[in-house]
Amino acid sequence: MNQRRKQPGLTRQKILSAVGREFARLGYAGCGIAGIVEAADLTKGALFHHFADKQSLAAAWVDEVLATGIGSQWLEPLAAVDSLAGLKRLCRERLETAGGEDPTFLLSGLSAELARQGGELAHRVDSLYGAWRTAITEALERGRRYGWIYSSVKPSGEAALLVALVTGALLQAGANPDPEVRLACLTAMEDYLETLRKA
Repeated sequence: MNQRRKQPGLTRQKILSAVGREFARLGYAGCGIAGIVEAADLTKGALFHHFADKQSLAAAWVDEVLATGIGSQWLEPLAAVDSLAGLKRLCRERLETAGGEDPTFLLSGLSAELARQGGELAHRVDSLYGAWRTAITEALERGRRYGWIYSSVKPSGEAALLVALVTGALLQAGANPDPEVRLACLTAMEDYLETLRKA
């Protein structure tokens, strides 16, 4: 008799991967447990063994998958930024490639969707934004210290603005797939960053 081996870690990963695909396709409100189960090719029992409901599933996805993606796409590279050109290059790379299941694109869409709801899930998403703003703030503080941006720049304010610019550009690009729109956003963002450069 051939018995299936239980692999809870693999099952959990399949579920979380399916959540990301469904959020990218339908958004948080638009996806349901049945669609996630189908996308993961599992049973509802397998899903409910790991997660009590859609909210706990979404919270785990934000904490385990989305946070890891934002860390690898933004937090880690920002820790290595040592010039304004490096910051501009990082922002350009992220905006040029973001879409679909990209973590920055998903974070932007999810935060827009949860903005009015509040609650624990919105708080988790906001924590990712906080970590992102902090990483940019630290990069800009290095810029002030080493003289590649003006000493009068207020890093935390500029970080908040830059995150808003990236998020807004991605939401705009998602609503309007015209590549010229994305290019216009990229150019304006780079022009803004250039204003920080110490002459």
